[in-house]
Amino acid sequence: MDDQEREQQRPQSGFDDEFGEGGLNFDDIAEADMLDFTRECKDSQTLLLKNTWSFRCLAQVQLSHSSLMRNIAFLFPPLEDPGIDAVFDYAEPDPTYDDIGVEKYINLCKDLEIVPISRVTRSLTSPILNLKSYGLSEKQIRAISETLKGNAYIEHLILQDNWLTPEMTDMLSSMLQENGALRVLNLRECRIGELGAEKLNEALSSSQFLSELDLSFNSLGDKGLKLIQVGLCETTSLKKLNISHNELTEESGETLEKILVENKTITDIDLSWNGFYTLPDTEKDRGHGKVCENWWNPRKLRHQRTRLH
Repeated sequence: MDDQEREQQRPQSGFDDEFGEGGLNFDDIAEADMLDFTRECKDSQTLLLKNTWSFRCLAQVQLSHSSLMRNIAFLFPPLEDPGIDAVFDYAEPDPTYDDIGVEKYINLCKDLEIVPISRVTRSLTSPILNLKSYGLSEKQIRAISETLKGNAYIEHLILQDNWLTPEMTDMLSSMLQENGALRVLNLRECRIGELGAEKLNEALSSSQFLSELDLSFNSLGDKGLKLIQVGLCETTSLKKLNISHNELTEESGETLEKILVENKTITDIDLSWNGFYTLPDTEKDRGHGKVCENWWNPRKLRHQRTRLH
């Protein structure tokens, strides 16, 4: 069958009769006729029902979303999901716990615009972090303290011979309240003074893990010891305390008595090189002066080792 015979057998519609066998030719339609056509064919379903060659292509447009991918007449490539499904199906990932803190420490140093200390990054997975005589600045103490809050490896922190301001001592105090791994803290010769002792008091009160504290050579004085009295009385973990070389006098006798009587865990305390012998020579043979009168009582003292010299 040739093209002419096929064309003769093609069904005709009223639309073809009106506008010719070639279908709709918009160049031959007057403006008024176009308006009449638009009113008549105001939806795609009307055009489909005409069933002419001119409108059969609309059969592909009328496919539903669910049948687009299955219909053999659909010739367009499948659309890729731009990420909408992932948005609606999003599930909060499980939190990751960084118990080392290397990345955290480096990021903190970057934010504080300081150079990371290589010994810190190398020691975060070891039991000891020794920063003796490093001359640490306030920013460095901040970065170290924030890092150690989540560190689960370091048990012994040595900050000996670093001049710690009250603000720096407060950062360490905050770290002690959140850290659960640190057992030994060496603040020897850090010169925290009375103000630093006050900052340290709260950490000692809530400490459940710190077992050894060295506060020697810190110029606490009688007032400084008084400021950490509550913390030393309430700590439930401290076993060894060194407060030697702190300019303590007989005025600290009552404070020491309360600490040693109320504390239930301290078994080793170093009080050497303090000014307890300040009474006249005629009264020295009474023992150790006022300090002994207040707390040298075998019925109260439960401690195995106390050093006064």
